[in-house]
Amino acid sequence: MNKIDFVEITIHGLMAFIGGVVKIITESQDKVKQSFATFFAGGVVGIFAGMVTYFICKNFEVSEYLTITFTGLAGYMGSPFLDLFSMVAKRTILGLFGYKGIEEEDPSRKKK
Repeated sequence: MNKIDFVEITIHGLMAFIGGVVKIITESQDKVKQSFATFFAGGVVGIFAGMVTYFICKNFEVSEYLTITFTGLAGYMGSPFLDLFSMVAKRTILGLFGYKGIEEEDPSRKKK
């Protein structure tokens, strides 16, 4: 089993938090006053997205420089990254079991 380095996780988590907060700040420049909860929520979503990225990079032994870059970028992307990762994971897992009807199941993918 791999050892978990808490200092390394803290550094990557901080990078993802900063990415999430930067995203909130840049998206809401027109608003004069932001609440602390908004900044905190953006940071927490960033941390979660960044940690998912961090553990994927560690599993595939990506270099430390690329890992921290991807972690910060995932923190900045936040929810859209999680949506993308969810779609990829769903297709991968369903593909392993030979399920072919994913297009029929997802109503957002129907052609209009």
